[in-house]
Amino acid sequence: MVLLHFQEHCLQDFSQNSTWKAAYKLPTSADLLVIEFRHWFDRYCQGRIPCPGSPAQATVPLSRAALLDRYQQHTLICHSCRRALAIIHRLQWGLLGYFAVAVAIAALLPDPLRLRVCLPLATSALLGLGLYTWLKLWLEPRFYFIDYVHPKK
Repeated sequence: MVLLHFQEHCLQDFSQNSTWKAAYKLPTSADLLVIEFRHWFDRYCQGRIPCPGSPAQATVPLSRAALLDRYQQHTLICHSCRRALAIIHRLQWGLLGYFAVAVAIAALLPDPLRLRVCLPLATSALLGLGLYTWLKLWLEPRFYFIDYVHPKK
């Protein structure tokens, strides 16, 4: 997305001063469909990006966060991802509620039952809190934004 966005801006800047034919070269017969599309583009859009009469595109390059925003570009539109995110939120609330109830029960139990009941209850409450933390800090952010950086070689 980042590469395409900046290529679009470079092509817009270039096309204001010249035609697309000078912007890049299409030397092989495999490029025939692209060449035909560009001829159509010349005929109906006068070879300019954006086409005359269409809404103007943003002239300021967007930030990486805006370009790689998964929520606006996909999660908001995709029914499955929206539903999965809603399930994650409900599960987080359920895990927090379970933790609070388990700690309250453990605090209110009489002494003879504490060792036998509280230890497994507290252990399961802490495991639930760990699962909540994993959902909140690792899985949920994947539905919103992940910065993509090529590894340095």
